[in-house]
Amino acid sequence: MEFNLKKKLIQLYYNIIQSLTFVPLTILIGYFILVIILIKLHDTEIGLESARAFPWIQVKSVALASEIITTLLTGMISLTVFSFSVVMIILSQAAQNFIPKILYKLKEDKFMHIVLGCYIGTITYYIVLLVNFGMEGEETIVPYIAFIVGVLLSIINIFLFVYFIHRTSLSIHARRITERLFNNTKEKLKEEKNKYKEDEETIRLNTTIQWKNYNSNSSGYLQSVDDGLVKFLAKRDLILKIHPVFGEYIVEKMLLLGLNKEVDKETLKEIESGLIFYSEERVEENSKYGFRQISEIAVKALSPGINNPGTAIFCIEYLTELYAILIKQNNSIYKRDKSGLVRIIAKDESFEDILFLSFSSIKNYGKKDIMIMEKLVKLLAKISPHDIDKKHQEYLNHLLVSVFDSVKENINDKIDLKKFYQTTEIICGRDDYFKEAIMGYSFTSLLI
Repeated sequence: MEFNLKKKLIQLYYNIIQSLTFVPLTILIGYFILVIILIKLHDTEIGLESARAFPWIQVKSVALASEIITTLLTGMISLTVFSFSVVMIILSQAAQNFIPKILYKLKEDKFMHIVLGCYIGTITYYIVLLVNFGMEGEETIVPYIAFIVGVLLSIINIFLFVYFIHRTSLSIHARRITERLFNNTKEKLKEEKNKYKEDEETIRLNTTIQWKNYNSNSSGYLQSVDDGLVKFLAKRDLILKIHPVFGEYIVEKMLLLGLNKEVDKETLKEIESGLIFYSEERVEENSKYGFRQISEIAVKALSPGINNPGTAIFCIEYLTELYAILIKQNNSIYKRDKSGLVRIIAKDESFEDILFLSFSSIKNYGKKDIMIMEKLVKLLAKISPHDIDKKHQEYLNHLLVSVFDSVKENINDKIDLKKFYQTTEIICGRDDYFKEAIMGYSFTSLLI
C-alpha cells in the first residue's frame, strides 16, 4: 500500500512538473500578481513619489494608453501563435529526421517553456491592465507604473523571441541532439559504476541462496526499483533477486522475482509495487537507452530517405567512447541497506548484448559505405585496450570477422578495398588482441 501511494504521488509530481503547461502557467500566475501589485501602487505613497520624481512617466490620455497596450497585446498574441508553431515544426522535424524517442527531451527544454510562459504572461498582464484604464469623475485613471512596465515587457519579449528562434534552430541539429544524448549517457554510466561492483558476499548470494520464485502480476517495461524498497526488505530480512534485465518488457505471469524466503500475498504485492514500470526510454534512468537511441539515430541517418552518413560517423565516434566505459563494467546490480548488506540483486543488459544491437544494425545499413565499415573497425580497435582481462576478446574478434565478410560481399571498388584492408592491418595488427580475426584473412587475396 505504501509503495502504491508513493508511486502514484511521484508519478503525479513528475507528470505535473514535466508537463508543457507547468512552467508557462506558473509564470502566468506570477505576471498576474505583478500587474495587480503595480496597479495598486498607483494610489500609494510610492506611486505618488514616483510621479513627482519622474513626471514624464505619467500618461494623461486613456485613449492613447489603451491604443498602445491594445497594439502590444495584438502583437504578443501573434508572437505567441508563431512561437507555438515553431515548437510544433521542431517536434515534427525531429520525429522525421531522427527518432520519436528523443522528443521528450525537446519537450522538456525549460527555456522553451519559460519563453512561452513570458508570452502568455505578458498577454494576461495587458488584459488586466486594459480593464483598469478608465475615468473616475473628471480624473483620468492610467496606472502609469504598470503601463511603463508593460511597455518594457514588450521590448524584453522581442529580445526573447530573437534568442528563441536562434536556440530552436540549433536544437534540431543532429550533432547537438546526439551530443546531448552522449553527455547524458556518459554521466549516467559513471553514476552507475559503483552499482556493478562484485565482492565475495555478492558472489556467494548468487550461488548459495535457494530462491523462492514469483511471477509478475502486471505488464510493462521494467525500468528500476523504488529506493524505499531497500528499507522495506531490510525490515523483513528479505533479499530480492529480479530475474529480467532492466528495460525488458514484462508480461503477466512471466517469471519476475525471487526471494530468499517465502512471503504472504500482501508482502509480495508491496514488493512488486516497489518495482518501477513505464514506457519511455529515459537515459536518466538507464544508460543503456542512450546506446540504443544514438544507434537508432545512426541507422536513421543511413536510411535511403535521409542518406546522411556524416551523422552516422559521429554517432559511431560517440558510441566508441561510451563502449570503452561500458566494457569495464559488470552488468549485475546490487543495492545495499544502511548496514551494508545486499538487499536487491538485479541485472542490466550485458556489454555484448548492447554492442550487438548497435553494431549489427549500423553494419547492415552501412554495409555499402566503406567509411562506415572502417569506422566500425576503429570502434572495435579503440575499445579493445579497455578489455583488460580479455573477457570479450573472442566476441570482438567475431564482430571484426563479420565486418570483413560484409565488406568482401558488398564493396566492389578495388581502391576502396585496398585502403580498407591496409587501414585494418595497421589498426588491428598493433597487438595480439585481434590475432584470431587477422590470421583468418589473407587481405592480399581478397583484392584479387
